[in-house]
Formats: sequence, C-alpha cells, structure tokens
Amino acid sequence: MANARSILPHFDVFSAPGVNVPPGTPTQAAAGAGALGKSRFFALSPVMAAVKGLGADDVVVPGVAVAVPSQRMGAGDIAWTMAILGVAGALCYQAGKAIAPSRQDATTWGWIGVPVGLFTGVLGLGVMGVVANQKKGG
Repeated sequence: MANARSILPHFDVFSAPGVNVPPGTPTQAAAGAGALGKSRFFALSPVMAAVKGLGADDVVVPGVAVAVPSQRMGAGDIAWTMAILGVAGALCYQAGKAIAPSRQDATTWGWIGVPVGLFTGVLGLGVMGVVANQKKGG
C-alpha cells in the first residue's frame, strides 16, 4: 500500500480556499465590521497608515473570481506619502514643543514628539502630555 496514489487533488487543510485578488482591491471580506479604515488608522499611527499595504502580495479572498486591474504604487504616490508624513512630523514637533514642561526643554520635547507622534499618534502624544504634567507638578 506504500505506492498507492489518491485520485483526489492535494490540498492544505490550514489554508482558506479562495481566489487571488490584487492588494488594495475593495472586497466584502476586507470591508468587514471592526476593520480600521486608513483615515481612522492615521490618527493612531500616521507612519503605519502611510505604509499600509506597501509590498503586499496577492491576498486570497473567498468567493467568486473578479477581474480587477492591478494597482501599483507610482512615484506620485510615494511623493504624496512623503509630503503627508513631513507635514504630520512638523505638526508632531509643534505638539511636542507645546507639551514641554518648561521653555528650556521645548526644542528637545519637540524633537521627541516627532517619532512619538508619527509612530503612536494621538495616544503617544497624550502620554507625553501626562509625563509633562507630572514634571510640571500639575
């Protein structure tokens, strides 16, 4: 019985059946309840929202195959992403300066606010505010 072959196709029980759909394609599964949209995700982390989906391979989505044109990121998309991150970084710098517990520490807190704001969003800047208030004694 060691040489017996099955007439059934080989399949992996741990992978979901489906069809390949290019990344960035709006699907019913991707728009499920509880999923964070890119704009809401931006408030939590502007960097993660900007790079979300970059380099993603085709995803497998259960359902009927749909012919969808492939969407590739071009130089214009990258330029807009960098511009948005630059503006967000400048705003995070200003927020860090405003949060600083003293005028002497304003520049330092401003530069600390840039990565904190870009990577953790409003939550990280809120934590910076709590720390600054503790240092102020208030």
